[in-house]
Amino acid sequence: MLKLDTMKHIHKKHNFILLILISTLAVSCSDILDLAPISSTQEENFWLDNNDANLGVIGIYDALQKNYRENQFYWGEFRSDNFITSLQTNALVTSLIENKLDPNQPYVQWDKLYTMIFRANKAISKIPLIENYEENLLGEAHALRAYAYFDAYRLWGDVPLITEAALILEGDYLQARAPKSDVLALVLSDMTQAESLITTEKSDYRFSKASVLAFKARVYMHLAGLEDDATAAQGYYTTAKTTLDALIAMDLYRLTTTQEEWRNLFINDFKNYPGQGQEGPELILSINYDLSTDGSSASRVARIFRNGVPTNYINEKFIEKWKLTFPDDWRYTECVDGTKEGERVCSKYQKDNIASSIDDTNIILFRYADMLLLLAEAENQLGDADSAIGYLNDIREARGLDTEQRDPSSLSNEEIEDLILDERRFELFAEGARWWDLVRTGKAQKKDDAGIDVDLNEEQILWPIYFRHLIDNDKLEQNANY
Repeated sequence: MLKLDTMKHIHKKHNFILLILISTLAVSCSDILDLAPISSTQEENFWLDNNDANLGVIGIYDALQKNYRENQFYWGEFRSDNFITSLQTNALVTSLIENKLDPNQPYVQWDKLYTMIFRANKAISKIPLIENYEENLLGEAHALRAYAYFDAYRLWGDVPLITEAALILEGDYLQARAPKSDVLALVLSDMTQAESLITTEKSDYRFSKASVLAFKARVYMHLAGLEDDATAAQGYYTTAKTTLDALIAMDLYRLTTTQEEWRNLFINDFKNYPGQGQEGPELILSINYDLSTDGSSASRVARIFRNGVPTNYINEKFIEKWKLTFPDDWRYTECVDGTKEGERVCSKYQKDNIASSIDDTNIILFRYADMLLLLAEAENQLGDADSAIGYLNDIREARGLDTEQRDPSSLSNEEIEDLILDERRFELFAEGARWWDLVRTGKAQKKDDAGIDVDLNEEQILWPIYFRHLIDNDKLEQNANY
């Protein structure tokens, strides 16, 4: 379970009831049918008060935790131009890096994502029935369901749209894929609900007003970049800007200004930095892992980036670009380990190889620098080049870098966008952002920067559906190109 403020004090009986009521596997009939039936008596003895509601919402965060400990990087990092394959043969990582996605690989499973959705559905259905229910809890359930469905929308396009509080997926609950427009409509509706219900301004590990605004901005920037209609795109950029302005106006976060302070946002290295890390003024929302509550191998960050035998190296063309752009960037020093050309690995989270069994590295979902750079993009697309360059320079100044003293009026919209995207690439390296940046800006290809002769069309950008999901649900159809 997640280490949230209240979780270490949860009574064992409540834990047992929680597991009975909300343990659901959302797409595999064979797995679902192995579960013992949930009796009406058990259902009647839960969701009785706000304590039960809190446990139910914590169950959604538990599913979030399990889903994203690997997928944050499989989905958002390795298809981009940041990494190349190592000398170690690994079919999973190689298929991602070379953009030859395989329907048999675990990164295209959506069962854990639908576990989040099913648990959220249950909470959304039951919490309003509680006398004097806590609106924050209902808002969190809506935010978490929106988060899950937004990634489903980005990954597969059309997906089954399930909003009922089912615990067993069979019969009428087996659904065909709904149009992605319907999925998006639910995401936007849930975000609106979350925004109106959540009053907690700030929380490190649970959705708050601040993290809902960050999420909303990310959604609208994604929609704006992919919108063909110029007027609609401008509307999305305007919404993103207004949302980000509201987040900044809350005055809850600031940029780090030293190498140590920046490192401390990410580092989880008990050998080199004991008792330090995973905190700081830029962190808006993270998934928290803790060996004491989550057990061995709670996280997967070390296994992905600091294997004893690496399955991935940092793309040397990216390294050359980083060094050329900022020769003295201490972010590079913190993120890149190794001197042998072509065999450098990510050291943003750990400086040495560590056993995966002792890894409890948090995963950052929203960070202040990310939001400022999104705002720079939005301002650029809305015609305010001065503000766009201003936000870009805010990041560079905070990182101790020289700002480019160039007249924004001398730069085209495309040139400013490229500057911002490069800055996002350096700043957010290995945080699961780069692939989605490429997708939403129409640059989801790797030919120029990675030396891999791959140009992706719209169908290839979508991910395949896992082969077992197609077997378990004959109403599903595979995405084209797979």
